[in-house]
Amino acid sequence: MNKQNKLIVILATVVTTLLFIFIGLAVNYYTSNKVAKEVPQKEIKVEQKEEVKKEEKKEIIKSNVYDVGITETVFRNRFNQIANEELSELGLHIKKEYVYSHNNISIYQAPFDDTTSLMISFETNSERLRGVVLMGQPVTDYETTTYLGAIADIVASLNPDLSPAGRGNLLRQLGMFTGGHTDYKTINRSTVRNDILYKIQGTGGNGVLFYAVAKDIETATGESVSRDEPHNIMADVSNFIIWDGENQKKGVTIEKKTSSVSSDEKHNSYIDAQKAEYVLTNFHKNITDKNYNKAYNCLTKAYKNSINYDGWVNGFRTTVSSMVYDIDIKSQTSNKVVLKYILRAEDNPGGIQYFSGEATMIKSGDEWKIDRIENKKV
Repeated sequence: MNKQNKLIVILATVVTTLLFIFIGLAVNYYTSNKVAKEVPQKEIKVEQKEEVKKEEKKEIIKSNVYDVGITETVFRNRFNQIANEELSELGLHIKKEYVYSHNNISIYQAPFDDTTSLMISFETNSERLRGVVLMGQPVTDYETTTYLGAIADIVASLNPDLSPAGRGNLLRQLGMFTGGHTDYKTINRSTVRNDILYKIQGTGGNGVLFYAVAKDIETATGESVSRDEPHNIMADVSNFIIWDGENQKKGVTIEKKTSSVSSDEKHNSYIDAQKAEYVLTNFHKNITDKNYNKAYNCLTKAYKNSINYDGWVNGFRTTVSSMVYDIDIKSQTSNKVVLKYILRAEDNPGGIQYFSGEATMIKSGDEWKIDRIENKKV
C-alpha cells in the first residue's frame, strides 16, 4: 500500500465582544490567547501519537506464493544435470512431452520406471514452476532406491544453495534418513523452506507421494476438490490423468522411457554401489572401534603401499568416533565407484568437526576396496 500524505489543520478562533470593566477584559484576553496557543499544540501531539500508533499497527501483507521461484525449464535442466553427474546409475531423466494445458496451467508426466513417475505443473504463459509430485509404488530395493534418488534430486534442484548436509537435514525434517526405520506406508510429514512446501505422504499400501510445491499450492485430494481448482496440484494431476485416459481410448499414449541399459545391468550396478558404500561405512566403524587392522584391510594394495602403517594408526590416536552419512554416487563404472559423503569426526581433544569427503572405490574380484580418500573441512 502507498503511504498516505499526512495533513493536520487546527483552527482556533476566539472572539471577545464583552467590554465591561478592565479586569474582565484582561481575563478574556488571557483566556483567548491560552486557548489559541496551547490547545492546538495538545491536539497536534495527540493526533501525531495516534498516527504513530497506526503506523506501528500496520502489518506487511505478503501476497500468496503460487510458484517456486524458477521456470520449468530451469528445474528440468538442473534435475537432469544432477541425475547425470551424481545419480547416473539410476537412469533418471526428465523429458518434456505429452503436455496437458488448461486455464493457463500445464502439466506433464516424466516416467522413471514402471513404479515411479514425476508430475510437473507450471504456468503455461510464464512457465513458472508451480510444483512437482513424485508418485511411486516401489517394491524392490532397486525401485525404492530410484524413488529416494528422485527425491534427493528434486531437493537439490530446488535448493542449489544447500550443501549435501543441508539437504540431508531438510529430508530428516520429513522423517527420512533418520537412522531408524521409516514406514513409508503411513508417513505424513511436511516442512517449508524458501516458500516451498515439501511433503511426503504414504497412501496406506505400497504407494507414496512426495510433493515439492509453492507454499500456497494445496495438496488436498478427494471428492471435495474441484477439477477447476486453480491452486491445487492434485487437481492438476487429476486433469492430466483424465485427459490421458481419454487419449488412450483414442490410441494416443505417452512414450515410455527406454534405456540402452538392461534391467539386469542396472540391478548389478546397484548391488556394486551398495557393496562399495558398505566398505566405506565399515572402514569408519572400524576406526571408531579402534579395529585398525580391519580398517587397514579395507584399503587397496596401492593405498597400503603409499602409507606407513604405524604412522597411519597414530593419526587416529585422538579419534573418539568417525562416521559418514549422506553418501552419494558421483560416478560409477563396472570396477570403479566414486562416492561423495559427509564425515563427522569427533576427537578428544578437538571436539566435533565435519568434512566433505570423496572416496574412490576399486573392485578387485568380488571385493571392493578404498583406493583414495580426500576430506575437506566444511
